[in-house]
Amino acid sequence: MRFVFFSIPQHGHINPTLPIARELLARGHSVVYYLTDDFEGMVRAAGAEFRSLGSFDVDAEVDRVLGPRRAGGVDLSTGVTVLLGFVARMLRATHRSEPRSRSTLPT
Repeated sequence: MRFVFFSIPQHGHINPTLPIARELLARGHSVVYYLTDDFEGMVRAAGAEFRSLGSFDVDAEVDRVLGPRRAGGVDLSTGVTVLLGFVARMLRATHRSEPRSRSTLPT
């Protein structure tokens, strides 16, 4: 069986999945991660296949959505907008690369 992981590019989201990936690999399954480039070493060290989503700079994305950042941080709607933009990017990359997804997802 093939397992595909994609996650928010933060250590707190990815680190907990690595032992699961190792166990799946030990049981003979295929494991692929779609992540930003800074996680490639961790994924390969776990024995999984790595597919690059390039880089993702959260601050730059917030600035793109809001314009120059305002003092006091980012409101929830901006955070959600940035997150959804990244999720859409992950889904497009998966759709282009995974054979089964091309036949089951709309373009």
